[in-house]
Amino acid sequence: MKLKNNYFSYQFSELPKMFKKVILLFILLFLFINADSQKRIFHAGLLFGMTATQIHNDNSAGFNKIGLYAGGYVSTDFGKRIKFEIGMNYAAKGSRENSGDNNIGYNKYVARLGYIEFPFVVKYRLNKFDIEAGLSIGFLLFGNEFVNGDKQQSVTDFKKFEFAGILGASYMFNEKWGIEFRSQTSLLPIRTPTDGVFYTNGQGQYNIVMSFAVM
Repeated sequence: MKLKNNYFSYQFSELPKMFKKVILLFILLFLFINADSQKRIFHAGLLFGMTATQIHNDNSAGFNKIGLYAGGYVSTDFGKRIKFEIGMNYAAKGSRENSGDNNIGYNKYVARLGYIEFPFVVKYRLNKFDIEAGLSIGFLLFGNEFVNGDKQQSVTDFKKFEFAGILGASYMFNEKWGIEFRSQTSLLPIRTPTDGVFYTNGQGQYNIVMSFAVM
């Protein structure tokens, strides 16, 4: 456990100063809003769920990589139907391929990517449903690839930043509880090919994510 804590401490230390300030500001804002018991303009909440992901252009298909999705959000209303929301989430992404086809050249491939994300979303209320669209800025905490359980050293690293588009919907059971579904796709490549890069068809790679969360 000590090694794991040291690892995440190191990853946090690698974050740009701007990201550290945004994270601390978001946490302080979240605590302040939840501590205020009076009627307020802003609302805050937590979400917890899972991701099902794949990497486009990695020679595998299907949302086979399951991971953790958790974080918090702060929102404000613009009239009765429109809401603007800013979040801070951890999202596990990547790809998984178990193949018995010897022509592919490997039997088991796994890419494990972990991101801290800041989604900016506009929501439109339809009764108890919210339809949403927005953009997300993500910072890569780690990116590892494994073939048959052995960690691989790629000549091309995954990019530190990700810019993604968001489409989704949520349903509120009451003022405090709801469920959320999001589809998220990288707008720019998370990795571009060079000579010697494996597990790609020669094009840039993109994260494709389906997430489900209780909020």
